Amino acid sequence: MLPISSAGYTGAAIFGALLLVAPTRFSNRILIGLGGVSILMPLIGWISFGTSFPVSTWVWAAIFGGVSLLVGLRATPRVARLFHQFIAVEVCFTTLDSIRYLISLSFSYPHCSSRNPICQSDAINASNYTGIEAPFWAILWAVVAVAAIGLSAWRVTRRAIA
Repeated sequence: MLPISSAGYTGAAIFGALLLVAPTRFSNRILIGLGGVSILMPLIGWISFGTSFPVSTWVWAAIFGGVSLLVGLRATPRVARLFHQFIAVEVCFTTLDSIRYLISLSFSYPHCSSRNPICQSDAINASNYTGIEAPFWAILWAVVAVAAIGLSAWRVTRRAIA
């Protein structure tokens, strides 16, 4: 499905951008919510959809969720703001790196299809759904991601120097 194929790129970029512009006075609450959701996500996916996750997903979701909850519940507002902003920047950079890799993969294997396991990607899946080539989807998702992250970074910078 097309929205699912793009969610890890555009959705992650928009989420990171929203974390960047979220008021830091709410950082403790944001981290509590983020921690709770991180812990519950694999469980909900497993119960609701029967999705099987590797053990590493469960472990990292528990670690990240637990640390976020701990910081949100116990840290001073200053430490919570720092951790909140660190997560926001990390999500943005990781998203951009993932898109860079997707674009590279899309142009390296221009004649791939979903039947060839060497070139499975979300852009290939989107291409199979729509008939539009994978590089188009990779570039479109990159434009959306860069626009979301760029606008939020511009807003944060403007707010900081005003």
